[in-house]
Formats: sequence, structure tokens, C-alpha cells
Amino acid sequence: GEIGMTDKDFPAFPRQHDKEGHNGMTLRDYFAIHGPEPTRQQVEDYMVGWTNRDTRLARSMLRYLEADAMLKARTA
Repeated sequence: GEIGMTDKDFPAFPRQHDKEGHNGMTLRDYFAIHGPEPTRQQVEDYMVGWTNRDTRLARSMLRYLEADAMLKARTA
């Protein structure tokens, strides 16, 4: 990666997008999109204590937790 970049910031498909103000999708985003779908039980367990029962938000957050684990596994 580039100096100062974390794995979370590293682009999945590196190329310069300076004109658009970004360098494309991050590897973390790619992993979150293509990782395993959380089960209904995982979503329910994750939302314990939530006052807002937003299953879409919980499902998305679980996908990013999985993506973070995948990034960590790359360096293990």
C-alpha cells in the first residue's frame, strides 16, 4: 500500500481517480459486499439492546465486521 494508508483504505481496484476526488472502492468495501450474508440469528443477536430495530443497518454492520476480520486475516 501507499505510505499512511491502512488496509481499510487500500483500494480494491487501484487506479487514479483524482478528478472524481477518490481512488475507487476500498478493499474493505469489496469484502463487505462480497462476504457471507449474516444469518437471521446473527442479526437478531447483534441487535440485542437496540431501541431502533433496523435490521438493514445491523446486517450492514455485521458485513463490515466480517470484512474487518478478513482484512486482519490477510496480515496474520
